[in-house]
Amino acid sequence: NFNTLHNLTIDRVGWGVRVAGKTAFFGAIEFTDQGNEISGCTFGSNVRIGHNEASSVIGIQIQAQKNIRVFDNVLDSIFLSPAVPLALPTGARGISVDAGAGEIFNNKINYVRYQGDGAHTAIGIRITVLEEDTMKIYNNFISNVSKSNNYVPPSFDNSMYVLGIWSFAGQTAGGGDLEDYFNTIVLDHEVACDFPSAAFYASASSVGIPPITMYNNILVNNLTPSLTYANNHGNTSYAFVEGNPNPGTLESNNNLFYVSDPDAILIQKGRQLGADIVDYQTLSAWSAATGHDTESVSKMINFVDYDSGDLHLAGASISDPQLAGTPIEGIDFDIDYDERGEIPGMGADEYDPSDAVVNLQGTVINSETHEPLQAVQISIGDFQVQT
Repeated sequence: NFNTLHNLTIDRVGWGVRVAGKTAFFGAIEFTDQGNEISGCTFGSNVRIGHNEASSVIGIQIQAQKNIRVFDNVLDSIFLSPAVPLALPTGARGISVDAGAGEIFNNKINYVRYQGDGAHTAIGIRITVLEEDTMKIYNNFISNVSKSNNYVPPSFDNSMYVLGIWSFAGQTAGGGDLEDYFNTIVLDHEVACDFPSAAFYASASSVGIPPITMYNNILVNNLTPSLTYANNHGNTSYAFVEGNPNPGTLESNNNLFYVSDPDAILIQKGRQLGADIVDYQTLSAWSAATGHDTESVSKMINFVDYDSGDLHLAGASISDPQLAGTPIEGIDFDIDYDERGEIPGMGADEYDPSDAVVNLQGTVINSETHEPLQAVQISIGDFQVQT
């Protein structure tokens, strides 16, 4: 209890840091630790966190923890490339939490990749929250999460394989409250993805459906879906997936959701075995059906350089009044510890709103085929934007 791991440089290992209470072999908690802290550390900045063995690769692993604080860490390279196929599902995770409660904030997670065969995943933050407790995740950058196309998923599989944040109940002692505020998540890769992906996935199963509160997040999925394999639950790119087909476990508003590919889906609801699935192509359709995100927006955002993990706002997005969020008690700073405004902006990087910003909306199409176009540069005076 009450240990501090601070200002460490960790490279060339399979797991960077593991902080765990006492659990039985199958994960049943015998007792939890409390008050531990991991802060100001770097993982994989010089030599990657990873290996080619038959087990997972994790930057920070947390298990059976109360009041833990994980903040100001940089996870630069989490990479798993097994030499032989893995027998059990595993993968690469930036931060992995099993039955934890506390705060995860102001971390930068960039480049999490699984390279190899099998039904394995790449995840920025994987989390189950300690039952009857709360985990707050806020002011984090998550980017460049990807998986190689070396596997054919069965059509009945409802799994998601590339995820910014994955929340689920877990087998033991999970099901607590997850609160997500001011996170910026961008999924992007130069190779089309064979698998379903989501910036945020709140899964539901027979084990349980944990409650989630989401405000002021920027959730962007730029992965191009290959659509190579059919799937009963949908095999494309999503900004957000709520697994629960029923109402009652989600509170969500003042977020930004965006997918760039015409074949991607903005939001999906009901990705649970045996449940009815509904895809929402527009934010208005999602809000009308569920009552969620009536003050949320869907639009492209300019970032400094998401290829390198720099998800600070750039260009007109810095001052875009449409990125206005809502105040959250106790969170009055951004990822750089800059003060939040009275009306804070969405995402981890605080904005500076201006009425001088003009928002133009529309679809760029081929004049002959009338098909939507991607990777188009538009110039208006001295201002340029990529679509």
